[in-house]
Amino acid sequence: MHPPIHLAFIADESTVLPTRTALASLCANRAATSEYRVHVLCCGVSEAGKARLAAMACDGVAVETKSVPPREADGTPSAQCKLRLAELLPGLDKVLYLENDILILKDLAELYAADTGDALAAAVKDMSCLPDGAKPGDAGNGVLFDAGVLLLDLRRLRAAALPEPAPEFRPNVDDSVAVRDALNAAWSGRIASLPLKYNTLITVLGAFEAAAIAEYYDIGGTRKTKAELIGDAVILRLSAKFKPWQYRNAPLAELWRKYSPQTDLPAGRVSWKALHKELPAGYCDDAHLMLGSGTEVIVSLTSYPARIRSVSGVVRAMLGQTVLPDRILLWLSEDQFPNGEADLPRELCALTENTRFEVRWCEGDLRPHKKYFYTMREYPDAIVITTDDDIDYPPYTLEQLLESQRLHPKAVSARQTHLVAFRGDGTIAPYVDWLFDAKFTGIPSEALVAIGCAGILYPPHCMDPDELLDPDAIVPTCLDTDDMWLKVMEVRHGTPVVNATAAEAHRCLPDTQDCALWATNRTGRNDLQLHRILSRYDRCADGSSVTERIAAARKALEPLLMMSEELKTTVAENVFLTKQNKRLKEKEAEFRGSRSYRLAAKISSLANAARRIKSALLGR
Repeated sequence: MHPPIHLAFIADESTVLPTRTALASLCANRAATSEYRVHVLCCGVSEAGKARLAAMACDGVAVETKSVPPREADGTPSAQCKLRLAELLPGLDKVLYLENDILILKDLAELYAADTGDALAAAVKDMSCLPDGAKPGDAGNGVLFDAGVLLLDLRRLRAAALPEPAPEFRPNVDDSVAVRDALNAAWSGRIASLPLKYNTLITVLGAFEAAAIAEYYDIGGTRKTKAELIGDAVILRLSAKFKPWQYRNAPLAELWRKYSPQTDLPAGRVSWKALHKELPAGYCDDAHLMLGSGTEVIVSLTSYPARIRSVSGVVRAMLGQTVLPDRILLWLSEDQFPNGEADLPRELCALTENTRFEVRWCEGDLRPHKKYFYTMREYPDAIVITTDDDIDYPPYTLEQLLESQRLHPKAVSARQTHLVAFRGDGTIAPYVDWLFDAKFTGIPSEALVAIGCAGILYPPHCMDPDELLDPDAIVPTCLDTDDMWLKVMEVRHGTPVVNATAAEAHRCLPDTQDCALWATNRTGRNDLQLHRILSRYDRCADGSSVTERIAAARKALEPLLMMSEELKTTVAENVFLTKQNKRLKEKEAEFRGSRSYRLAAKISSLANAARRIKSALLGR
């Protein structure tokens, strides 16, 4: 066993839960050869809270709590505590200080043993704290170190006898920001730089493209996506304003909940608009950050020579989404473009300068199946979102799909769905008799078919890859019908489809519909190819029938269908009555303005006056 690794946390009553979660992540990911001593400095923590913190000790991790009396000074007690670590931990020569909004994803022995030279501390630079308008690498840009992870040489700090840092606490600014700035000023020139992996700030991941991050932090090797940067993290800091113990959909909330002892989800949900507003300027809104996990999100599509000039419009739409994917992969057949990039429009090739977008080449031609086939084969653990090559996608397309995925993580989410119809004998009705644009938003069902043109999200492992990715089965059965093939594969794996949003009309890009596949599929090709698929794959591994399962799911939706029809009737009646009332009011207004109405009103007024005179005379 190596010498113990000393860690320090500062907690108040409001941060007991995230501190416990950080300790749980340490216990889950420490190496068997590492021994830890955790010192939790408690500022106003109740006895029950201290007991909960101490209870997080596990094999190889000892946890001790120490109450720190408040002193009269500006700033919160926790902020003041951070300025006094050398004083408050007198028996230690070295400590690794950690904020409580972190997750420890790998053992810390390598970080603790890092050579810091004659520095007082070692920390990770915060790329998101550059002067206004400055870019990483610009001459003269000062370096600001994040204070959420500090490897402190307490012996040198005591020997240096520096004046205590004096933060400038300001209204409406978090005290931790003032402490960070004060520490950077007090220790200027004596802070060693640590690699990003030791404090992977999600605000940095959000504010910059992966290529710029790699350049700033001098991360060599192959080009990395942001999901891979998260995967490399030893310590991940949830540095965004919205924390997962406060908001159930905060960035990386699902990963945090994996370690949290909290069983109930927090009640708060932060709006997308608020996330966009509060995260750093230029925030890329990367999908895996918004999704709440480190899962890679990939947009995958295909095209062919007749459509290749329009596909750049789709790529631009994907690059302009309110939530961005890690990758956008365009799969093209080498047989259809024998000269490679020389056969592609200049505008499309120019888009590859964006590191998110790649053109990939494949042998043969699986026609529409190319849009998912190769991506799911190469990235089996990713969320795959497929699009068509001829649709003008609105900028909130991915946001809607990912929000649906949050709510229904085990379902395929689609922005357009059709409901399978059945004949009286229990067989599937012709495609043209299905209920198109079925409006069952938020209700997962095996009777719904995801329609590719509007965008579909496939969660990882939602289908059996051995069956799904079998070209020898695809080519003879359904080469032109990917939606039907995917539907059967989903049912065989027990994966429902959910409508992510109320159906809305989608707009096709100009000059793309002369060779549209949907036109021939609606005239009977879908029926023919679905019959071929079911003749081979109707019987599931558990003995159930795909057709019977779809029929049962359809039956479960019947009450909603009836309600829907009743609602349509009620709405129609209300519309009729509204129009009728409007017409009556218009006629009344027209009558009130007529000569007859004015004459009748005058006669009525005279009659009332006569009645009053008569009453007055009789009263005498």
